[in-house]
Amino acid sequence: MLGKVLFHSRLFSGNEVLFCGLLSPQERRFLFDPGFYASQYLGALDGRKGLAAHFLAYGLDEHAWPSPLFDPDYYRRTYPDVAASRINPLTHYVLFGAREGRNPHALFDASFYASQAARQGVAVYNPICHFMTEGRRRGWRCHPSAPNHAYAGPFDVLCETAAFASQPLAYKAESAYWPGVRTYEPARKFFSSLEEEAAAFPQVERERCLQDLKSHPHITVAVPVSGSGLRRVERLCGSLARQIYPQWDAIFVDVAGACPDLVQRVQRASVDFQDRCKVLSLSAPEGRAAALNAAFEAAGGEFVCTLEPEDALAPHALLEVARAIEQDPSADAVYTDSDLLDTRGRLSGPVYKPAWSPEYFRHTDYVGRLLALRRERVHELGGFNPAFDGIEEYELLLRLSEHTPRILHVPVIACHCGLPEDSPAGAPDAAPHLTERQVKAVAEHLSRCGIDAEVRPDPVRLMQVYLQPRLNSSGPLVSILIPTRNQAALLSQCLESIYQKSTYRRFEVVLIDNASDEPDALALYERHPVRVIPFHEPFNFSRAINLALGHCEGSYLLLLNNDTEVLTPDWLEQMLFYAQRPDVGAVGALLLFPDGRIQHVGVALGTRARPHHIFRLASAADLEKSGLVGPVREVTAVTGACLMIKREDYEELGGLREFYQDIFQDVDLCMRLLQKGRRNLLNPRARLLHHESVSRGERHELRDCVLFAELWKNELAAGDRFLRTELAWRAARKS
Repeated sequence: MLGKVLFHSRLFSGNEVLFCGLLSPQERRFLFDPGFYASQYLGALDGRKGLAAHFLAYGLDEHAWPSPLFDPDYYRRTYPDVAASRINPLTHYVLFGAREGRNPHALFDASFYASQAARQGVAVYNPICHFMTEGRRRGWRCHPSAPNHAYAGPFDVLCETAAFASQPLAYKAESAYWPGVRTYEPARKFFSSLEEEAAAFPQVERERCLQDLKSHPHITVAVPVSGSGLRRVERLCGSLARQIYPQWDAIFVDVAGACPDLVQRVQRASVDFQDRCKVLSLSAPEGRAAALNAAFEAAGGEFVCTLEPEDALAPHALLEVARAIEQDPSADAVYTDSDLLDTRGRLSGPVYKPAWSPEYFRHTDYVGRLLALRRERVHELGGFNPAFDGIEEYELLLRLSEHTPRILHVPVIACHCGLPEDSPAGAPDAAPHLTERQVKAVAEHLSRCGIDAEVRPDPVRLMQVYLQPRLNSSGPLVSILIPTRNQAALLSQCLESIYQKSTYRRFEVVLIDNASDEPDALALYERHPVRVIPFHEPFNFSRAINLALGHCEGSYLLLLNNDTEVLTPDWLEQMLFYAQRPDVGAVGALLLFPDGRIQHVGVALGTRARPHHIFRLASAADLEKSGLVGPVREVTAVTGACLMIKREDYEELGGLREFYQDIFQDVDLCMRLLQKGRRNLLNPRARLLHHESVSRGERHELRDCVLFAELWKNELAAGDRFLRTELAWRAARKS
């Protein structure tokens, strides 16, 4: 039990505030007592703050009680549905159990106590609180065969002890957010120069970094050299000399004999490790792909990293690659984050990359450098293809992704990239030619994968492509499910845009009407060929959608808000094209406010105790120019305001969870899809207006926040896999 006492209390501070904000003062008094909770840890938690956070993180697994009046182990054993839900038993009792008449303790019979209250005409919301404040004073019993003091006695005794006299925790609204920056070791920090970075890794730090490494795969660094790159070889060799990881060698390839003094330069720069460096020369001018093939043939390493001579490696670069391989020995490729390196050794422009995102990669080469490839896999694939010179690594990685999903991302800046002045990527007129090769590479890749789409160059951004779906008119039926109540003007815009603009016509519209009573709204139902499902219950989005499922016929479901308006006529084709993939779960669209700012372009798990919309309120036009918005990409979740999903997946998951009252039911659905091994995608080429009020901001329904934090606390703590939170919020803050 004591092994986890020294926990990172800040990490769970957001969940703690949400949890404690859920409890009324009375419930806080009787259901969570900090002094009693700390006493179970034999003094190890005395004087600590954040005890509610500790309970949420560890208490249940360590069989610690939040109060002598509530037994979480008994509650979980008695009610298997609670254990299956993954909700903390105390949270479940406060939200549901007390109202449903569930027993909080073996010595408290809720139905027996409720019968006494009913005879007296007394309404009881929380039986524990009522019994402790009113019931026992009136002589009511908490159990038919046990005396009251057997249940309440331990609490009464504790009230007289010093343990219970501890001051209540201070809960501040502003602390509902986790700290925005986590504590990273030096390898996780961004440095402004090579000198500053080198100083962060003294010998003691280097030895510490190697202590926990059990396996030591040999890594070869392959560097094709031509023209002006020769002038930077010394700097690259210097970064190799500073590597913490010792099991490496390097191969420099003179592309077509263009660098006759390469051998001398490498020897001078590697005087302390000449036995690790080898220089090869091609017999004829064959290009960079041929140079890499020669390097891979001569390499002795299990993995080979490809670099440009203008690059430099961070001291921990190869160590991070080795760590990733140790964590997953089946990995076939490893890539890291990077930044830019100028001629003066200054660093700028950090590039934070997502976890392996095959859809995003089809649209743009976000992987870049540092990239380490398993040598045997490259040989099996036939090496690098000279027909794609200039994008040879991108084309090979497309082929590799067809055979293995074991492509790992290390979220560490390990490579400092300098742009070669005379390489194909550096020539001013090269980008259009490289984009043409990229279109060809992706088209061949799609053909091998059996994906029917036309590949086109992006009209705004060089070195990006997009896929134009080829769907015929006899495609699957899409059921568009729209919960609504009154709001005739909004619903009219929504329906008219669907029927007038949509080029894909295999759809049906199902309205879930939550007791509309305005004549204008009811008249709309007659003007459009919609199916109306009456829903005469207090509004619950999840319940409304689940109810409509039995009344629709489509094999694909599209959840849609009634305050949306279609902008792109092929929005259904764009979403359906991706939703039909076997490994895709939910597909979302780009939602814009009427002023052109972003309402939704994906949902991320960040530094706060809840999910949030990325780039919210940022300019869509600005982010498109920068390339942050444009390609289809993997995301953790998409909003239920416009979400397409296979009907079979929706039914298999049991639909939306109806215990969410207002928010996060859509994110929860996407999280469960991820658990099934599905990918959730955001397609910005499907665009709608969302007439949600900008001034209203994001809603904070406390109950739903607590439930989501309980169910997905580990995922929240780990952070988002597909978008660094600092990047997502930077654009939003500037808006």
